[in-house]
Amino acid sequence: MLIILYYDLEDPNIKDTEEFSVIDFEILKNRFNNTSLYSYEKNSSKVELKEIVEKINLDNSEKVILITNEKDLFEYFNKELFVGKYDIRFGDFPLSREDNDFYKKVSLNYSDFEYFDINSFLDGNDSNILKNITSIFRDYCKVFDLDIELLTKETTYRVNTKEELKQFILEDYQLLKYKHIFTSRLAVIYYRLIFFDLNATSATIGRFFNDFFNIQSSPFKFNLRIPPNKYYFPSLHNKSFRGYKLEIPKQPDTEYQLKIEIAKKLLSNNVSIKIVSKSLEIPEMKLKNDIYSLNKEDVSRNKSYYKHSDIAIENIKKYDETRKKSINFKQTINSSHTIENFKKS
Repeated sequence: MLIILYYDLEDPNIKDTEEFSVIDFEILKNRFNNTSLYSYEKNSSKVELKEIVEKINLDNSEKVILITNEKDLFEYFNKELFVGKYDIRFGDFPLSREDNDFYKKVSLNYSDFEYFDINSFLDGNDSNILKNITSIFRDYCKVFDLDIELLTKETTYRVNTKEELKQFILEDYQLLKYKHIFTSRLAVIYYRLIFFDLNATSATIGRFFNDFFNIQSSPFKFNLRIPPNKYYFPSLHNKSFRGYKLEIPKQPDTEYQLKIEIAKKLLSNNVSIKIVSKSLEIPEMKLKNDIYSLNKEDVSRNKSYYKHSDIAIENIKKYDETRKKSINFKQTINSSHTIENFKKS
């Protein structure tokens, strides 16, 4: 775990700052076992900061502490993250406790980027977007400042404050739920926030999501007047914007899949594909394309067909299991609770 503690040298109540800093560092070093301690002072070089970040990310200590007076600190760390404010006049506080009042966990869920499934992303896991942004806005920004101008650079968000930005984020989130479109502007700020990289360009982020979704962003323009008490799109209604249209795969037709299984059994017993096609009223070419994905000259090799059709049926079973899990997960999500937490962040 990494604990980042911010101290304010400009606090008028602090005296003999340098002395307190030395004492505090010695106390922390001597008090905790298996703890690495780092410090970074604002106005130091960015090169020095990058070196500290790299050392922390490579540090295998059970607990790592970074003490800084850089209010604009916004760097990516590969550890469970906690942030807090530190009064350097008082070095003795319960850092060994993870639930104390001195620091707060920044809860970020990267699961969508580790094993992306479009069904869960749209049917349930899209809530990770609001949850992650909420944790940064509410918890991280309670201690450190966030440069809104840098965050929204190269997007169509025209805002000056975090509160203004939240209205647009909520609008784009509702569009994702309503039309399954992940706007390019939301993609840009989400990437910059979740990966703590305010300098990432929109082009770089665009290429990332092109590969991630395996689709290109597209231009859209909709009449988005929705009945009252549903969704409201003040900045997107009849306006041109870009985004990623995410399609949920259709659930397999149960009757058709039953026919496929019958066809598989018949072909495995050397029944002619023409007879199977006629009996099941499925065009011969469709059987070849949908079940076997083999060339015409492979038709006689029914044992090979049988093996491939088993794989196809197994994939269908996996799809059904994944979809059921996705639906069940969706039912456990309290969307209104997620949105309310975001509004309060």
